[in-house]
Amino acid sequence: MPTRLPAASLNRLFGLQLAVARDESHAVCRVVGGELARRYPTPESVPEDLARCIGSSLDGDGREADRVPFILGSCCWLAQVEAEALFPPADFMQHWHVKWQRFHSEAMIKQHCGHKMQKPVRAPERQGRNERCKCGSGRKFKVCCAG
Repeated sequence: MPTRLPAASLNRLFGLQLAVARDESHAVCRVVGGELARRYPTPESVPEDLARCIGSSLDGDGREADRVPFILGSCCWLAQVEAEALFPPADFMQHWHVKWQRFHSEAMIKQHCGHKMQKPVRAPERQGRNERCKCGSGRKFKVCCAG
């Protein structure tokens, strides 16, 4: 039977996720500028549904410790909402268009350059069954130490 989080823990998680989502949504509005920056001058002015929608679609790799509550809160929220809640409102989107520029690509590349690929772990060599046993008896491994 799956373990359920107590309601108080879920509410706290949702609260943390909403606070981070509002901060990040406000930052997005500042970057886009214009009408969005005027409409949402502070993180608290960003409506909850818009903040969660934008917050759930932002990229991030989860390596930052302060993002863990946000990611967990997003998962809980995403499991409970209808698909329509994942799309920003039309009045928000009409101000959203940003022409892609070279620095956007450079920023994305820099974000992922620090991630190192791990080398594959090689299994130690195993002794073959028909090889001479390593104990020094002179017998085959399959009839000596393996048998």
